[in-house]
Amino acid sequence: MTEQIDWMHSSEVRTSLTSIGLPPNTALELAKDGRVRTHAQGIFENYGRPDQTSKDDKDLYPPFWDDHLSALTNYQQWATGDFTHCHRRSGRTTKAFGVHFSKSDLMKAIPSLKDTSSGHPDCSDLSGGQPTTAIKPSLPSNQLIAAKMQELIGLGMTRDVAAKAIRQVAGFEQVGNELARNCVANQLPLGRPKKPA
Repeated sequence: MTEQIDWMHSSEVRTSLTSIGLPPNTALELAKDGRVRTHAQGIFENYGRPDQTSKDDKDLYPPFWDDHLSALTNYQQWATGDFTHCHRRSGRTTKAFGVHFSKSDLMKAIPSLKDTSSGHPDCSDLSGGQPTTAIKPSLPSNQLIAAKMQELIGLGMTRDVAAKAIRQVAGFEQVGNELARNCVANQLPLGRPKKPA
C-alpha cells in the first residue's frame, strides 16, 4: 500500500516559512538534503530548445535541488511553483512547474512551522481530494504599503516599478499593483519633471 502524502503548494511553503522568519530557500535546502519530498506537476528538460522533452506528474529528487541551488542562474516563482535552472556542466535548462512539498516532512524538519495551508486548488488532486482549510495572509495597512513604496522609490525605482517590486518583499506578497500605486498617489509630484532651463 502506498503512503498518502499531504502536499503543500510552494506558495504555502513560502508563506509558512517567512511567517516564522525563515527564508523560502530553507525548503529547497531540505529537499536537496533528502529530508523533504517534493513533487512537480511537470518537468521540461532542455527547456526552450528543439530537443525539449517533458514529463508529467514527477517526483523531484535531491540531485534536482542540488543542481538548482548551485546553478549559475536559477529562477524561482514561489507563487506559481515554477523553478527553472541552467545546469552548471551541460548548460541545459530544466524547468519544474507546479511544485509541491511534503507537509509532514516539513513539519518534522522544522518543528516551529505552523500549518498555514490555504487549500491551493492544485493540491486537491495530489492529496487524495482532501483540500486543507483556508488561512489567508492579511494585507498590510495602507500606511505600511505607502512607507514601503516610498522606501523602494527612494532606492531609485519609478512608482510603477516599485508597485511591481513590492510583491517580492516578505509580508507584501498579496499587495496588487493598483493598491500600491494608490497608496502613494497623493504623496508623489504629478506629471513629468521639468527640464532645467
